Amino acid sequence: MVRLNAGELTKRITIQAETGNPDAYGQPLGSWTTIATVWGKIITSGGREFYAAQKLNAESTAVIEIRYRTNITTANRIMYNNRKYNILSVVDPLESHVMLQIACKEVV
Repeated sequence: MVRLNAGELTKRITIQAETGNPDAYGQPLGSWTTIATVWGKIITSGGREFYAAQKLNAESTAVIEIRYRTNITTANRIMYNNRKYNILSVVDPLESHVMLQIACKEVV
């Protein structure tokens, strides 16, 4: 059985969806709208530095746990303390509909 300890959900996070009409090439214009602000738990799972395009890049990953919702997909993003996270996966542990575990990568 999956249990959610509500006392551990101490971070206020914002879930956003990309909105707006695409440009002439069909690409999104990069406008974001808040779809929910919820309490969550952020578990950082590490980071790394790597070279790409002849420059040093940093990457930080995290898992964010929140109460179960039906409207979160990998097309959304998460904002926390002026940090942006792209959603890599959304998992409902044991299909219990109690919580979601969202694997994210910080946009640096």
